[in-house]
Amino acid sequence: MRVLILSRTSFMNARARIWAAGILCRMLGTEEQMRCLHSIVLVVSLAVVASSAAAPAAQQTGAVASKIAEKAFAESVRARVDARRAECMSAIGNLTFCHCIAGDLPLDVNFLRYIEVTTGVVNQAYSDQLSPDDKSTARRILSTRDRCVATAFGAPK
Repeated sequence: MRVLILSRTSFMNARARIWAAGILCRMLGTEEQMRCLHSIVLVVSLAVVASSAAAPAAQQTGAVASKIAEKAFAESVRARVDARRAECMSAIGNLTFCHCIAGDLPLDVNFLRYIEVTTGVVNQAYSDQLSPDDKSTARRILSTRDRCVATAFGAPK
């Protein structure tokens, strides 16, 4: 974006210079006016080429920024999953279960929230206090828990 703004500024400065050169060309004789006008056309052509070359550079800069943001997000997700797995291993100690829980819980749910929901939803008063979004998250947590228990310990009999 910065490249695009700089090119627009440069283009505006070039436009002002061309206008001033046009006034000077009118003061010259006819043969000199023609040479002067050819020079102005050349300068305008170069300005157009320079401004059109700046647009792909701005797109490329945006693509690089997007890749950096994606990489930072992936690292953040990996750190959260690793932290949840470590907390689960400290509390439960089953690698298969903890790997499943750490990878499948919603991103905004840490292991402490998982414990709160799995132990508190049984209580109807706790469940009534939840907002609709929290109830949806609680349902997802409980379904993830059921699936991970079945995966790690076998289906309940």
